[in-house]
Amino acid sequence: MKTKTIRIFVGGTTPFADNRGNAAIFRGLVELVDRISLDEDMRGFKFILYFWHTYPESLTRPIIGIKTTKLKLVRRINLALYVLYDKLDFVVNYNSILYLIHLIKLINRLFLSLLLATLCKMGINIKNIPDSVIRALESSDLVIEINYGDTFSDYYGKPILFSNIIRMLIYLLLQKKVLLFPQYLGSFKSTVFRLIAKLLMNRISIVMVRDPISMLNIKRLNLWKPKLYLVPDLGFLVPISKSERLFPLRSMSKKHCDLVLCFVPNLLLLKRPKLLKEFIRALEALQESTNVYLVLIPHGSSADDKVDEKTVCDIIKRIIRRLHRSIDVISISNELRVEDLWSAIGVCDVLISFPMHPTIPAALLGTPFLVISDKEKVYGLVKLLGLSMDHIIPPNNFDQEIFLKRLSKITERYERIRFDLITRSNNLEKITFKRLSEVLKTIINEVMSNGKDR
Repeated sequence: MKTKTIRIFVGGTTPFADNRGNAAIFRGLVELVDRISLDEDMRGFKFILYFWHTYPESLTRPIIGIKTTKLKLVRRINLALYVLYDKLDFVVNYNSILYLIHLIKLINRLFLSLLLATLCKMGINIKNIPDSVIRALESSDLVIEINYGDTFSDYYGKPILFSNIIRMLIYLLLQKKVLLFPQYLGSFKSTVFRLIAKLLMNRISIVMVRDPISMLNIKRLNLWKPKLYLVPDLGFLVPISKSERLFPLRSMSKKHCDLVLCFVPNLLLLKRPKLLKEFIRALEALQESTNVYLVLIPHGSSADDKVDEKTVCDIIKRIIRRLHRSIDVISISNELRVEDLWSAIGVCDVLISFPMHPTIPAALLGTPFLVISDKEKVYGLVKLLGLSMDHIIPPNNFDQEIFLKRLSKITERYERIRFDLITRSNNLEKITFKRLSEVLKTIINEVMSNGKDR
């Protein structure tokens, strides 16, 4: 049988993500394509994925970042990953996967890329264009855009949203079939950006949102062209590691304690010292009746080596060891694959998290959780899991009394919550793969039937 090659250009995620949430999205996407390639009706295809690395948190630290999302896969034969990047130009053969790193100044060249592509489409020939992104796009059969899971909104500020808009303009300019894969979309405070979002998405083939709140946001735009799908987050497809490196953590955490708390902080704690103080006070009060073991997991590393989530974990550990020596505490600060970190959450009894994505492996492994957040995407995920909003504490409302009350509710219904989480999240994992594979295979067959096979 003749092998057919399908080239997929992926924007808005990267294998270099220091952020665990983006690492999970990348890992879930690779897992999806890998599993599809094993289907009987896809055996004749070779998949080539081009990843456009524009992630702001890891642009300056690619080699460190790759450690947090490195892959350990043995069966991948028909999948090659090409990463479009800047500063160096070299090839890395890593775990049988080819990473071709093309170096360009992506952020600074966004407008230039758009201009060059426009001139090319107008028939103006420009020789020696050193733009690997445009070349990869032109050779691709379709485009998957993820917007880092939640940045196609003005919640994180207009510069990030604007960079996403520029990417999509380039796709449409090159007349590519664009699929927005599962992500949080909206809401848009700015009327101008709301209008731009509507105009762009009405030129896109398929839009997928990962939670009911995003679906409401997108329906308010009154789109008429794209097909809309509610599909859970790609993080549900990340395989859970059974690494022996986590066995010491398992034995240590269960040896001398009644409750193992996994705490995933972020930089918000440094900006709000009162919040950190309340959390320490809550631990102290909890320790009076329960022997607590605290496992700290940094959610990511920032480009600033002086202050990142690892720094936050280190500060918390120092404070606890200085003021509350009866509380055992450990910080997992070494670089592990996202699968390993997800598995560490399953070792614990309860997860306390500021970011959203750690709640996905918690749900899959039956670890009840509390999320300290006021973001719409968190409410959307909790709603998707069929849980009450008692699992969320807005940072402005966080205090010792509320925290202990919510934690008490979890421990009272612990086994029931565990059962519900495992049942619902495993169902969501099946829905995620089924819907994404059906859509992707349909699009691939359409592309091939239109004479795109090579």
